[in-house]
Amino acid sequence: QVIPEALQQQVKFASPEQLVSKAETQATKYGKQIEDIWNNLPKETKTAAQPVMDALEKMKQTTSINWNL
Repeated sequence: QVIPEALQQQVKFASPEQLVSKAETQATKYGKQIEDIWNNLPKETKTAAQPVMDALEKMKQTTSINWNL
């Protein structure tokens, strides 16, 4: 019964190595997008970096990986 429910919910199983690879891919993708946006800002643009840093720190603290699956 567990497997049919997992399939129905589209639960995906992955090894720790696969998870790391996927995380690296996503980090590269989103990092590039942030870099592109940042580089295209007009030079006179003033930005408040602290709210961005705070949001990233909050995401880091609330996200975890259970390596013992």
